[in-house]
Amino acid sequence: MGSISRAYALSELGEYGTAAQALRTELLESVSTGEWVALCEWIAGCLERVGKFDEAGGWYETAAELSLLELGTRPTSCASEALHFFELACLCYKQEGRVVSASRAAMLSRVLVTRCPTA
Repeated sequence: MGSISRAYALSELGEYGTAAQALRTELLESVSTGEWVALCEWIAGCLERVGKFDEAGGWYETAAELSLLELGTRPTSCASEALHFFELACLCYKQEGRVVSASRAAMLSRVLVTRCPTA
């Protein structure tokens, strides 16, 4: 939990790159899968703020994939959460000029909407 406190303090100081690294450490040490989605989202947000859009997109996709792992327990909210993360990933990839990655994230969003209409 020390890494989260450190990451928060670093974020408050505008040290987003260092905060992202502290969060990666927390993710590796965390045994609670419930925290993983939030940590991935936070890492992605920090990376966006330092202009690392391609890397941020990857973390948003990871958050989406982790959200989908919980579809059996809370289908509507998990699908909606995953859709949100795929859309954020797509925006990040577009900002970086990564057309193929943006297209893949957009396609995954469309598949999710088609397969889970409540998303």
